[in-house]
Formats: sequence, structure tokens, C-alpha cells
Amino acid sequence: MPTWARPNYVLLLLMAVLGLLPIFNSGYAHPVIYPVSMALGIGVIFTVARLRKPGPGHEPEPPAWLRLPWLFLLAFISWAALGLVWSVDRYETLLALDEFLMGVFIFLLAATALSEADMEKLIRFNVIIGAAVALVGLLVFMFLETERVRSTFPHPNPFAAYSAMVILAGLFLFLKDRDRRLMVPLAIMGDAVVLSGSRGTWLVVLAVAAALVFRLPPRRRPDLAKLLILFLLVVVVTSMILTVLAPILQQHVGGLIEGSAIGRRIFESSILRPQSLGSSSSGRLSFWGVAWRMSLDAPFTGVGLGNFHTAYFLYWSGDSNYSRFTHNYYLQTAAETGWPGVLLLLGFLVTFFTRVEWRRSRDYPAWGLLGGSLVFLAHSVIDFSWNFPATAAVFWAETGMLAAMLGRKGETAVWTGKEPGRVAGCLLQSEAAATSVDTGTVAGGVKPSSGYPGPFARTLEARPAFPARFRAARLLNVAVLIVAVWLVAASATFWMGEVLADRGRSAVVREDLDTGLARLQQAVKLVPVTPGYRADLAWAYWRAGEEHNQAYYRWQARQQLEKAVELSPLNYSANLQVGELLVAEADYHAAEAYFRRAVIYGGFVPEPYADLGYLYLSQERYGEALEIMQRGLQMAGLAEINAPTALEKQRVQAARLQMHLGLARAYEALGNWSARRAELVAALEIDPENAVARRELSKAPPISSGR
Repeated sequence: MPTWARPNYVLLLLMAVLGLLPIFNSGYAHPVIYPVSMALGIGVIFTVARLRKPGPGHEPEPPAWLRLPWLFLLAFISWAALGLVWSVDRYETLLALDEFLMGVFIFLLAATALSEADMEKLIRFNVIIGAAVALVGLLVFMFLETERVRSTFPHPNPFAAYSAMVILAGLFLFLKDRDRRLMVPLAIMGDAVVLSGSRGTWLVVLAVAAALVFRLPPRRRPDLAKLLILFLLVVVVTSMILTVLAPILQQHVGGLIEGSAIGRRIFESSILRPQSLGSSSSGRLSFWGVAWRMSLDAPFTGVGLGNFHTAYFLYWSGDSNYSRFTHNYYLQTAAETGWPGVLLLLGFLVTFFTRVEWRRSRDYPAWGLLGGSLVFLAHSVIDFSWNFPATAAVFWAETGMLAAMLGRKGETAVWTGKEPGRVAGCLLQSEAAATSVDTGTVAGGVKPSSGYPGPFARTLEARPAFPARFRAARLLNVAVLIVAVWLVAASATFWMGEVLADRGRSAVVREDLDTGLARLQQAVKLVPVTPGYRADLAWAYWRAGEEHNQAYYRWQARQQLEKAVELSPLNYSANLQVGELLVAEADYHAAEAYFRRAVIYGGFVPEPYADLGYLYLSQERYGEALEIMQRGLQMAGLAEINAPTALEKQRVQAARLQMHLGLARAYEALGNWSARRAELVAALEIDPENAVARRELSKAPPISSGR
């Protein structure tokens, strides 16, 4: 009877995570992050739990957490978590912390639970998934639209960074195995990177590749240089061929695909539409300026992890640029966590990578993983790849595998430098405990009891006991377990809250108000720090108040909205909704205060300008109404430029229409009939069938009017 090797379940988990994220969560949505974080947290719990208790005369090696890079990383995580105290939106900080810990746990599992063969399998798997994702983008480019290739990503730049990291790891694996089958998927990804139009990625990849060539041992440089030149030539030639063929194929075949119902459905379900493609140099300078002013305003605390976009318009210069992210992760971290936070993060990166010792020439995969990690870090200076889970997950996995490879002693993986004080390296297994590539044994001839070394490397070599070290290791094991349990519990809670809130919103839309209220109340009880759930619950209460004509429901709606503003004071939408509710209750003075805050926090969002303008009209404050709505029309132009979807553009147009009609009312009250007519004509240009504009335009001015 054949015997089957026991699978490494951590490898399967990492494959599932790295395979699913580029497909289902290459953008900003959190619902897919929650189950991924839960699975990773459970994986870490079981990995830590499998640690062997040291026998007599055996003592664990000084734990990895006590080494300098991990001390910096743990300090950064602790500082970011402490930011919940002063965060401008605690829910956004919790989500960002959950996402960051997801990456850290990928790093931990990749660094501690994979053998050398497992790592090569994971690299190959990433190449296959990356090629499949790139192929989707290339097919769209060839048959449907000749735009920058982005595939399942909302933006070409993070997609290019993702592909570049996988390409470098795959090329160095090819140098080791000489498996020509790798070259086809690598070439597909290379074509996609070229056609993505991400110039920053091109420059970073070329710079890192050149650095790797010069850092390799001299006798190995020709092999790498030849491979890189050949690969570059193949990619350039094939991408040029694809560029020439694309218009021809679109003319003869693309119309048939796009015109068919099945083709449209596949296209719409497979490709994420661009959410914001404006990332020019002027835009980056504007984003950096906002982040810089934000970091100077709160240099010690920042605005809270994940809240750059929340506080953006408080530091906005008034130009046409907007982005959820800074296009420089380090500057964004300074804005969100203060300068202590960014210094701790940089401390982790600097101490880790300065301790990365170059391997001997036969250990090519480590070079590829190093190159991919450096591409990501360099690209994060000019872009926002760190904010995309699919891209960040590959970085954490490659960095974790790099740490593990540098910590193993064997025929093809040895240290070339010294390790003074056993401080060098991060999560690196002790040389005395490292598994031999040839024999599968550890120092002293003792076979390991499991298929992987475990998250905290332990040595089986007899040595004097160090009780202090042992206690520190046990305490830090407990700390890791606590963080993992928190991540699992928090992710499960957020996930369930999202499910309940979604069901509640759907029920309210279906006019099933009782079910909608019940589900939304459950979501608020489960995740009380979420301002969005409270705003949804307020909407449901207001609908119930209209249906039953009971003041209790309207009072509850106001309570929930005011709580939402308390949880997220800079949330323009919550302030706007409170103002609208107060207008319905005829509390105009209080409504004006909320509308004014919504105007400030919303930046160029036009709805607050329209609502504030109509409030002034109702109070016959025509001069103020003219001023605010004229400014709102100017902002609407900026909002339309930055509107990510067709639906958002329609909302902007609807607000513009309302402001033109409001201005017409103000000019009529002031007796300026020519200006009134111009506003009505502008309203009809937006909506030629608008009944109000048609009716008002048919009115003749009074005979006594001089205008």
C-alpha cells in the first residue's frame, strides 16, 4: 500500500490566501479580509501550540521576538494599537490594524512553518496565480479595451508591483532549477507589467535587478545578466506585438465579445473598474503635501492608523487632487501614527534588511525573494502598493521566506558573515537546530519531531540552561497567542457585523422595516464603534417613522446619527445626515452647524453645499445662498473629475442640477432675471427633461423688472 507524505497545512493555508487575495480582494473592500485574517490567526495559534516542551538539558534558543527587528515591529504594532485612544475614527483604525496584522502573520507563518521545498512550491504557486491574473488583464487589453493593464486590480500600479515581485522570485528560482516551464508564465507577467504603464515599477525593477547583478558573486553574475537581458528582450518584443495586434483583434472579435450578454457579464464580473487613475506627479506632490501638513499638525500621535483619507480635507490645498492614500506609505504612516510610528516601522525594516546576509551562490531563491521585497519597499515610496492586500501579502510572504532561508544551515544555505551576540537576523533558526538539506537531521543527529521547525526555533543540542531566556520565550509565546486570538475574534466580529448590516440594508430597501431594524440593531450591538452601521440604522428608523408616523423612531434616528458623528467627527456624510434630519425637524440653527462641518470635511463633495444653500433659501438669506452654491458648483467640477464610478458621476450631476435650480430661485428673489434664466438653461443642459426647469423657464419676468 502506498504511503502519502503528511501535507504541510500551513503551506496550503498560505497558498489559499495568496491565491484568493489577487482575485477577490485586490482593492479596498474589507469583507474578504475578515475570513483571511481569521484563517491566518488560527494557523498561528496551532503553529505556536505545536512547540515542543524542552527536555532535560535542552533549552530554547533566545526567542526571535527578542531580536532587534521584531522588537521594532512589535513596538510599531503596540503604538498603532495605542492610537485607538486618539484616533479620529476608531473603526478605521481597527480595520487597518486587522489588515496589518494579517500581513505580519503571513510573514510569521512563511518564516517559521515552511521547509525549503515548501518555499519553492509557494514561489511556483505565486508564479502560476500571477500569470493567471496577468492573463486576464492581457485578454482584456487584446479584445476589449486598449487601456493600461490592471486585470483584477482597481489600479495598474499596485498590479505592476505585485507582478514584479513574483517575477523576480520566479526568475531566481529558474536559475536554480533551470525549469523552462517557468518562463512562459513569467513572460506573461512581464508583458502585463510593461503594458500596465507603471513607469515607477519599471524604474524600480531595473534598479533592483542591476543591484542584484552587482551584489552576486563574480562567477555568477554572467548567468543572471544573460537571463535578465534575454527576459527583457522577450518581454519588450512580445508586448510590442500585442500592442500592434490589439486594435485588429478588437475590430474583428472584440465587438462580438463585448456585444454579447455572456461576454459583458464575464467582463463586468472579472474586472474591477478603475476607482482612481489619477496618479500624476502633480497629484503625488499634492498628496505628499497633505500628509506632510497632517504629520506636522499631530507629530506625536497622528490622526490614527487608516485615517489619512478621513482627515484629508482638513489639510487639503483646494486643488483638484484627491486620493485615499498618500502614494508614499512611509509619509502616510507618519501622518497616521505620528513620527514615533514611522520611525518604529523604519526601524524594523532597516534592522531586518541590514542583517540579511548574502547567501552562497547556489542559493538563488533567497536572492529573488530579496529582490522582490526591495521592489515593494522602493515602490512604496512613490505609490500605495502597501494599501492593497493582494500586493502587501506577497511582500510579507517573500520577506518571511527570505528570513527562513537565511536561518537554515545546509549545503546550499549557509551564513557568509558572523552573527555577533546572536542578534543578527529575524526569525532565523539556530544553526545548531537547523535541518540539514541532505540528511534531514539536526545537530547531534537527532531527527526533528515535526515537519517544520515551529515559530520559535529551538535547539536540541545539550547546553546549560538559561531560565531567564526560557521564561522570556514562554511569555512571548503567550503574547503571540493573545494577539492571534484577538485577530481571530475581531475578524469574526467584523465579518458577522458586515453580514448583518448588509442583510439589514437589503431588508430596508425591500420595505421590510422590521427585519431591517432588527438586523441593523444586531450589527450595531456587535460592532458599536462603526459609524456606518449607526447611519444605516438611523436611516431605517427614519423610514419607520415615516411609515408609522411616530416621533419615537425619528428621535432614535437622531440619536444614532449623533452617535455616528461622535464616533467619526470628520465624517462629512454623518454630519450631512444629521443636518438633513434636523431640517426635517425644523431645527434650522443646529442644522446649519452640521451642514457647515459637512462642507469643510467633505472638501469638493457637492451635496453639503447644495443642502446648506437650500437651508439659506428657506430662511431668505439669498446672498449667502448664492455664495455657497456658486462655490459648490466650482467644487462639483473637481468632484466629477475624481468620481470613481458612473454612479458617483450621476450623484455629482444631480447635486449640480439642484444647485442651478436653487441659484435660479435666489436670483428670482433678488430680481436678477437674466442670471435666473442662465441658471435654468444650465439645469436643462444637465437634464433636458427636468419639469421644474422647464416650468420656471416659461415664466415671463415682471414688466417692472429692469433686468
